[in-house]
Amino acid sequence: MTKVSVIVPVYNAEKTIQVSIESILKQNIDDMEVIVINDGSTDATSEILKNYAHNPLVRIYAQVNQGVSAARNTGLSYANGEYVFFLDSDDTLDETTLRTMYQYAVQNDVDLLSCWHREPETTQFGGNKNEAATFVAKTPEEIGEHFSDIFPRSACAKLFRREIINLNQLSFSTDMSIGEDMTFVYEFLMRVKTVGLVSGCYYNIQNVNPKSLSKRYVKNIENALHIQNNIWSQLIEQYPRIEDVYYNTNMDFRFYLASLYVNNLFKFDAPYTAKERLSLLAQQFRKYSSFLEQKIEKHKLPKNTNEKIVFCLLKLKSPLLIYSFYTLKEWWKRRKV
Repeated sequence: MTKVSVIVPVYNAEKTIQVSIESILKQNIDDMEVIVINDGSTDATSEILKNYAHNPLVRIYAQVNQGVSAARNTGLSYANGEYVFFLDSDDTLDETTLRTMYQYAVQNDVDLLSCWHREPETTQFGGNKNEAATFVAKTPEEIGEHFSDIFPRSACAKLFRREIINLNQLSFSTDMSIGEDMTFVYEFLMRVKTVGLVSGCYYNIQNVNPKSLSKRYVKNIENALHIQNNIWSQLIEQYPRIEDVYYNTNMDFRFYLASLYVNNLFKFDAPYTAKERLSLLAQQFRKYSSFLEQKIEKHKLPKNTNEKIVFCLLKLKSPLLIYSFYTLKEWWKRRKV
């Protein structure tokens, strides 16, 4: 059996896809497959992918544009590996990442294994990096204790045992398109026996393609946020320790979801004028006014500068202030593109 299937969903990544694929092909693991799903790209991505058509390690599939979830699901349908690894089309791996992860996963019989990650171009205050110590968690208490160490909001930087995906018919929700990573990880977590992290190897989040699948505007976001809230409730019921650990470093989960709604309004391809964005914000503030006015328990208050800003803006219910802040954030993301 193939050791690792690397699944790469691609949409209009002409500036980054070659570097991403080359970083996979440089891996020092002796049995892997690379599954690239071209999700209806309209730039030069398709031409670049032709360069890998005859590489025995790479399989390329094209489909009409359906979004990142559908692209990953297509990749899963073609995967043969003992483990599955997802790589975004603007990210890269250290040369030893897959071998180090696979060897550790097999030696310790780990169902879900994470590695270190770093994001040099993040807009997150304080940076986005994980360098937690190596561990294997085998009990619900241990899994809950290490929840924040595994980069749980992302499907990337992880090995997933494919047998668990197949037996439970797990897939990425095509009804969401935001939070689908987190929901997939949470669904998987509720079906594992062992979780772990191996140190010393990195997943590198380049964050330089503002048009990548994970950064695009999504419709019907309220439905997706309700799904996330429900799956979060199920997760903490199975792993109660997760709630305590989560709130050591994060604000109220519902406010996190509210921030996702606002952020979506300011994606590069969001179909709104400034006036329409302000109007939508005002509507949501009226709709969820009672929630936004609730007193938040002390342990669920914001923990970092970015969260504190977002939390205060939501509490103030000022469309103009939120518009100004998120417009600045989007400009910052695109400044080097």
